[in-house]
Amino acid sequence: MTQRPATVPTPHREGDGARDHAHAVLEFPAVLGAIAGRSRSAPGRDLVLSLAPAERIEKARDGQEAIADLLAVHAAGDAPPTAAPPDLRPMLQRLATEGATLRGDELWQIAALLEQAGAVSGWLRKSRPATPGLARMLGRLDPIDLLRRDLVRAIDPSGAVRDEASPALARIRRAIRSLRERLSSRLEAILRSAGSPESFVTLREERYVISLPASNRRSVPGAILGHSGSGASVFVEPREAAEGNSELAERSVEEAREIERILRELSARAHGHHAAIEGDLEALSRLDAAEAVTSWARDAEATLPVLTEDRTLLLRGARHPILVGRALRGELPARPTPLDLALDETHPMLLVTGPNMGGKTVAM
Repeated sequence: MTQRPATVPTPHREGDGARDHAHAVLEFPAVLGAIAGRSRSAPGRDLVLSLAPAERIEKARDGQEAIADLLAVHAAGDAPPTAAPPDLRPMLQRLATEGATLRGDELWQIAALLEQAGAVSGWLRKSRPATPGLARMLGRLDPIDLLRRDLVRAIDPSGAVRDEASPALARIRRAIRSLRERLSSRLEAILRSAGSPESFVTLREERYVISLPASNRRSVPGAILGHSGSGASVFVEPREAAEGNSELAERSVEEAREIERILRELSARAHGHHAAIEGDLEALSRLDAAEAVTSWARDAEATLPVLTEDRTLLLRGARHPILVGRALRGELPARPTPLDLALDETHPMLLVTGPNMGGKTVAM
């Protein structure tokens, strides 16, 4: 048995100085830090670090129910899908404003969040009758299937907008590819006629040019768009390529406008689902935090305490969580010795005395 109940993460509320001092003396923040290290996301880690003892027994029991559910499904080999939500908190603040436009990589993160929400939601539907605590904790999950499908179709994992995002974008990009192929073929032909082994086709100021040795400048008629750093080479846009380069530039502007339109439209749709996306982030973050607690409890062979409103405290096989962690990491020659302790109305106090370095803190 551990010395503290395992609870579902709840936001920490500042208490009085005496309570904060007690937490520090008992190394409560260090225990939370060890558990937080098992989380898979920044929001989940922050929830673990914000844990505090519940002020009402009903809330503590609710938290225990979700952890008990997780312990049970892990023991049965039916663990929930991994919850590692991307940290969308700053982005969601911007998305709350109507008209905000997100970048492609930000929209992909929303898609990734919804993918996780869908996986966990599907698992929960299968396990709901047996996991009431998890069902309550994850009640706000909404995969927003239509938005998720459209985001995945329109955005790739790098955040780039796919050709399939719109017919107009696909048409513009086909035209750009065709133009580039024609330009490349034409410039390669000019390059061969120049007869300079040191020459090659490249891009300069988003226009296709030929790099020539400065001494061969006049072998290719056209406009000079720049020189190499050493001045030994010049970048020439052949006359035959000027019109094609200009058309390519126009098409590139069309492409940028269409991409901006797509991002603006997808962002507006995400804005319309802002509350649901925020709920998904909260639910998955809580699951990540609860999984971190469960992982630590399983490795430490911890059990959930039985909570009672009686003024009693009964510990059986209690161990210091910090020492348990050190033993798990192999930093101690043996696991810490468990402690049994019973306090009740007849014996409401335990006085621990002894010299410095006598083990009082460890006992506490």
